[in-house]
Amino acid sequence: MTNVYTEILFVLPAWDGEDKESCWRIEEGQNMWSEGGYDYVASIGDIVKKTQERPPGDVMADQFAEFGIPEEQIIRNETGYRPLDGYQNVICLILMLRKLGINNPRVTIVSHKTHAKRLVMVFKAYGVSAVEHGMDYHIPFHRQWIFEPLYLLGHIIDPKGESVITEITRLKRKIEGGYGLNNLCKGSNPPI
Repeated sequence: MTNVYTEILFVLPAWDGEDKESCWRIEEGQNMWSEGGYDYVASIGDIVKKTQERPPGDVMADQFAEFGIPEEQIIRNETGYRPLDGYQNVICLILMLRKLGINNPRVTIVSHKTHAKRLVMVFKAYGVSAVEHGMDYHIPFHRQWIFEPLYLLGHIIDPKGESVITEITRLKRKIEGGYGLNNLCKGSNPPI
């Protein structure tokens, strides 16, 4: 018996959707789409800096449409939630998959190799099949050797993003993104 999945290509924005890291991810996603094998491409991510005018996920989704991917095969965030981190990007994608009636997804994550590895843990914590397509490009030394190992440890300890540390990080992003101080309760993940 063969398992049949709906193949989802999940390309994560880095910062604003137009920065160099996001552009590398978009190009990689376009190449992977061109090779075939995917039913949908998704890009979900919201504003985390006041200088951003549009959600990076929308910026990247528009670029996939310009590339020629049919709009009906591009998954945008239409959940009503504004994700503030990778955990919430994953949750919003899962909610969108449910909304579209996709019950058997296998998600291929396109992001930096350490970020993709962490997001596989999040998908698996929610019972969704996921594989990483980690890109190996340079990130600053302190991020590669100090922050990324700490983030990885954090995802091992808290694969659903419900810890106090995660909530503090989201609070900072809410303020920097101009959201104000609403929804400060613990467990501010969208309900899943």
